[in-house]
Amino acid sequence: MDRDLRAKIIQNILSRSEALMGERDTYQRQDRVSLVTGEPARYYLRMQREGEDRLVLTELILPEERQSTLSFFWSFLREGGEWTLAASSRNDGDMEQGLLMRELVDLRERLEEKENGGGGLYLELPSRNRPFNGVLRPFVKKSYSHIYFLIASAVLVFGLFTTLFTGNIQYNRMVRIVNRLDRTIETSATLNENVLEDLNRRIASVAVDLTAVEASLQREQQNLEFNRFNMSEMVKQSAAKLPSWQTTRRTAYYYLAALIEKSASFGEMYYHFTRLPQSENEAELLLATDQENILELDSYDMVFSHLAYPVRTDGGENDGKGFIISSGYTSKRASPLGEGGYRPHYAVDIINISNILKLTPANYSEILVREDEIPGAIVSVDDGRVILNEDNHDYGWCVEIEHKVTSEIRATYPEITRFTTFYAHLAGQSNAKVGDTVGRNEKIGDIGNTGKSTGPHLHIEVRIYSPKGNQVGSEGQKFDGINPLVMK
Repeated sequence: MDRDLRAKIIQNILSRSEALMGERDTYQRQDRVSLVTGEPARYYLRMQREGEDRLVLTELILPEERQSTLSFFWSFLREGGEWTLAASSRNDGDMEQGLLMRELVDLRERLEEKENGGGGLYLELPSRNRPFNGVLRPFVKKSYSHIYFLIASAVLVFGLFTTLFTGNIQYNRMVRIVNRLDRTIETSATLNENVLEDLNRRIASVAVDLTAVEASLQREQQNLEFNRFNMSEMVKQSAAKLPSWQTTRRTAYYYLAALIEKSASFGEMYYHFTRLPQSENEAELLLATDQENILELDSYDMVFSHLAYPVRTDGGENDGKGFIISSGYTSKRASPLGEGGYRPHYAVDIINISNILKLTPANYSEILVREDEIPGAIVSVDDGRVILNEDNHDYGWCVEIEHKVTSEIRATYPEITRFTTFYAHLAGQSNAKVGDTVGRNEKIGDIGNTGKSTGPHLHIEVRIYSPKGNQVGSEGQKFDGINPLVMK
């Protein structure tokens, strides 16, 4: 009967999970909930399909007012058309069999709340630990009182003897007092000995408990390492399954997998797990704003060794410092302007780190927010001649410069006829007119926000002109855009 009931509960859980996930391979959600104590907490839920016959659920409850966590891990496997519970854990420890049925029922109810859009979940965490010294304090206090009594008795004896020699007190009276004190001291010593023996027994018991706690902590550390590795590998496997054009999202997955491997606690591990981006824009936002992940331009090399970086601060060195890539080179990118659809981005977008604004909780646009002040200078990557200087509907103010085809370039592209670089979204018209010659690292304008742009940035392309090119330039010649920057 219990087996049939358990199978029915598991089928209910899987039905509710399928309703929440729909056609997606992953589903994640976080809510603000109340514990049974009334404390506010955050509830995180993530579901992950692993093929057609495995479903993994992870739950995390993080109280807002104290350092404590509660986590559940559920792995369901379909065998012969029926779903079974393959593995489960609570706080990364084995689930007690006596509680397993109740926990499955609670999981079903939590999923039912999510399916119906409810947020009024009530959850419980282990109670706060009581301080160790609370058990021993009465005994220690009692022991101290007898010590004080002994000291007081000694002082009294000293006073009586002093009085005997200085005040003519009768000898028999002194003997009676001394005998009484001896008996009192003997009784007190016996009592103290009993108290100390009881205290030693309690300390020995506490030592046994501490040994058990130490063993439990070692098991917890082993569980942390085990789950940390498994979760990191699961994220990497998910990254490998992403479409080839979602390069930024794949990079973000591998980045978060590395952070999970370094996590020092279950809370930190699950926090990174819940940050997995669901789109290219989310991934760009994560990689551009996460302070642990900022890779400035000096982490990259220009595609050809003799080229300079295309940006620098006014009066500063051309060393790549202070600038990052906000959107990379890819054959398929969702429109950052919210226009829908996908198109290639055979270029890189570069922004000034100091222009990134802090995001607010209300910013759900998935677009990087930047301010317009002091975005930086645009410079020519090499000596060359200006062949284009115009205001374009898509690119705003833009400049194209033709450079010398070096032996390094020709060795890589034997059919090349022309080599240029293209700079877009300038703040205004460049002072470098068509026909002018410019030098390497010479300023040709300021980073701007003209044309179809989401904020101040430089859109730069490296163009290889040849008869077999797939793109067409302003003069009708064919070219291919290649990635301007490569990781060192």
